[in-house]
Amino acid sequence: MSEPSSSSSPSLWFDSLLRKNDTNTPVTRNRSNCVSNTAEPPPENDIRSRLRHFFHIPAATTSSAMMRDSSISNYRAMGQFLEKPKTDKHNANGKNEDLRYGLGSMQGWRVDMEDAHAEILKLDDNRWSTWSYFGIFDGHAGFRTAVKSAERLHPRIISSLNGLVQENANLKSLRNVASSQLDFNKFEMAMKDAYFKFDNEWKEENRNNNPDDKSGSTAISCLIDLERIYFLNVGDSRAILVSTDGRILLATKDHKPNDQAERQRIQEAGGTVLIQRVNGSLAVSRALGDFEYKNNSNRRPDQQLVSPEPEITFYVRQAKQDEQPAFIVLACDGIWDVMTNEELATYILGRMRVTDDLCEIANSILDMCLYKGSKDNMSLIIIAFKNAPTPSSECKAKDEALDNEIRKKTIEIYNRNPNKTSLDASTVWQQVVTSLNEQPSIRDALPTGGGFISK
Repeated sequence: MSEPSSSSSPSLWFDSLLRKNDTNTPVTRNRSNCVSNTAEPPPENDIRSRLRHFFHIPAATTSSAMMRDSSISNYRAMGQFLEKPKTDKHNANGKNEDLRYGLGSMQGWRVDMEDAHAEILKLDDNRWSTWSYFGIFDGHAGFRTAVKSAERLHPRIISSLNGLVQENANLKSLRNVASSQLDFNKFEMAMKDAYFKFDNEWKEENRNNNPDDKSGSTAISCLIDLERIYFLNVGDSRAILVSTDGRILLATKDHKPNDQAERQRIQEAGGTVLIQRVNGSLAVSRALGDFEYKNNSNRRPDQQLVSPEPEITFYVRQAKQDEQPAFIVLACDGIWDVMTNEELATYILGRMRVTDDLCEIANSILDMCLYKGSKDNMSLIIIAFKNAPTPSSECKAKDEALDNEIRKKTIEIYNRNPNKTSLDASTVWQQVVTSLNEQPSIRDALPTGGGFISK
């Protein structure tokens, strides 16, 4: 895991604008373990706090200990949600000869962080060394299943892949196995077997060690080699594969209880679909864990009320020139709740022409989705291939000029208000947007798929 390149925080210019009556406090960044540490904003009667909160710009802290303390003492629960979102972000990135990736995750409004993730650039040191694996696991009713899935699902996948080799004499002699050498039907069966075995093993372990645990998790994963990209989907997290010109080449299907095939399985297992939920409770029809919905010993794992069966699709990378994949996005439903496939694809494509820091792009998406109203934990991985767009000096200059115009207009509106302590952040931003939106050059420079919200 390598560290994302640092970039100046937009909170700094807010501080310089609004710190006139404050004592000068040094601001430092703790980049340990690729985690951006943040602390609770000051009280709401502080205008600097209110602007930060409106723009979702966290105050920086000087130590990870401060962040941990503030997360315990300063954030209080309101039902399922916090009084204020936790906007500190976890980042990870890495690359090999074929691809590079950037991860961003954020707790947001939820009382607990229940997402987990896996990034494996080399699946093993043997036959599968040219394969990579990535996964996003969106937990519910607890974090245990998501964490265990991130830790243990890919070893089960490797075991099943090795089983395919043992069944095929032609594969045993190969040092590296390519995806085109595998029969897809057998591969599909092997992957499903891996998920079923993992789920059953976790059920027994959980029953013995955490009998009261009711947690479950969706799972969106991909296996990548030089020839194919496999997507393995359980639940309503989602993957999209995007071309170099921004088209959606492939998108996974969400598993929801009101889908006809899912509803039929649920009803045949003795359940009902009420308010688009399994038995009126669970909002996904496929998940790992959730063992209270998997108690019918007379039915196979894929026939239970809630199924751990992955839906498996693949894309051939040696496609036509105009259908070459540029990047993949794996994301939990906290992202998809507020953005369409096309919006996210277009936004990322545009940001890639401004920065090559995938963690920076991921973090901007997290903040944008929070602003757009997502109340869930949010996690996403961006996986970029060699032919993904690269930054250009023209696009970077255009974006920087836009940021400067927004800062300039915000300062202007702030300074001309005689009673600064009564300023409302939403009013300030509305005035900024209204003023700048009248300028065609500003509208044309806004990030496609994000607009003013992304700024």
